Amino acid sequence: MKRVLFIFILVGILSLATFQLARAAALGTEGVPPTLPPSPSGEICGNHVDVSDGCNYSVLAIPVGFPENGQAYRGHFSADFFGTAGWFGPGSAVVVGCLSETPTIWTGACYYIVNRDLRNSAYSLPDTTFDINGTAMQTPNDTNNKYKYWFVRVSGDESYAYNIKYTVESRLVAITNFSSDKYTVSPGEQFTVSWNTKDATTFPQISWGGDITAPVAGFQPIDPNTLGSKTFTAGSVAGTAQISIENVAGYSGYGLLSLPKRDILVNVVVPQATVACVVTRADNAAAIAGATCNIAGQRGTTDGNGYRAFGGIVLGSQTMTVTAPGYSDFTETKNITGNYDWPVALVSGGGGGTPAGTLAADSCYTAPCTINVHYSVSNTTSIEIFKDGNLAYGPINPNPVVDPVPDSGVTGAYTYVLKARDANGVYQQLATATATAYTAVPPATHLSCVSNACTRVSGTGSDK
Repeated sequence: MKRVLFIFILVGILSLATFQLARAAALGTEGVPPTLPPSPSGEICGNHVDVSDGCNYSVLAIPVGFPENGQAYRGHFSADFFGTAGWFGPGSAVVVGCLSETPTIWTGACYYIVNRDLRNSAYSLPDTTFDINGTAMQTPNDTNNKYKYWFVRVSGDESYAYNIKYTVESRLVAITNFSSDKYTVSPGEQFTVSWNTKDATTFPQISWGGDITAPVAGFQPIDPNTLGSKTFTAGSVAGTAQISIENVAGYSGYGLLSLPKRDILVNVVVPQATVACVVTRADNAAAIAGATCNIAGQRGTTDGNGYRAFGGIVLGSQTMTVTAPGYSDFTETKNITGNYDWPVALVSGGGGGTPAGTLAADSCYTAPCTINVHYSVSNTTSIEIFKDGNLAYGPINPNPVVDPVPDSGVTGAYTYVLKARDANGVYQQLATATATAYTAVPPATHLSCVSNACTRVSGTGSDK
């Protein structure tokens, strides 16, 4: 019986030895790596006894397009593992990852990424994420933390890791896409402002003011991490509209980061043009030098080519008036839509000598009533009639004569003055007249004559 038992044990030992030799032939000598596939990242790590020793990998969280450190909040890791130990060897792989302020182990939010037996086996870990909000071994999520790194330590006892890949996702508070579809607008024109307050933990607000008519100046809260927009209407005059975003704070690699206010300025510009006064004779188109042109409150005289330009003329309805000694006055209204040369053809007439004229005014009864004013003039192309020192009629070309010129009389006496422009463009006083607006019809009168001396007396009767 003992002999049978001995033979059985001997056979078992020989079988196990044969198996281990076969495995060694397949896997390679213990502690020596087999031929591994090429590593895309060029990283191979192996034969580190425990997690206190190993291959260290770290990456700094810097968001694309930003120079500052973001908060490292999600790490990625993937790798392939191969155990070289036999059935009785240690054969294990341990990987620890930490989201932390510094590239060191056991600081910040740390995770066991891999902790497994690899005796006589292989293992492949696909891309796996480890979030700051996950169940970490240390330090729960905190918006004020200053995690900048994703740190990974790979260690293995008689095992190897290859095809090691590691990346980090970051978040950094920022005001992005803050822009206007127009930065120069006309009065009353609409424009739209867009924004995004990325990775903010507060509730930002947008405010507006300046040259804006709608909506009225004010502010409103905006949703963080959401692309938003708002449409405004520019004011009715030239000026500047200001739109601001403020109260933005959130994640960063420095803890809670508050951002300064950001502004957008939109210029409200009244469309303008350059309008030239081009003055010629109506009969032969010869240029007239020295003509006085007036438009939109600007005044100037033409040069030797009959030309005078005016800048800053607001688009829309404008009136051009032109005067020149010896010529009839010119007045015309047009709709200005852009730069324009305004042709002016003056007709020769008047202004050949010293102005002269007469003036008369008819009293009226049962005031308020109409006082009719009569005038006659010569040697002038423009007249003005004043009533008690105030301009009541003109300036106007007296050819043809308007007769009568009606004027409103309330109660009392009025003094009228006739003025005419001379060849030098100066208005000269020519004549005066008075008239009265009576409150009632005067009593009847008649002439009474004695010895060829006549007087007007009250009462009805025949003139004698």
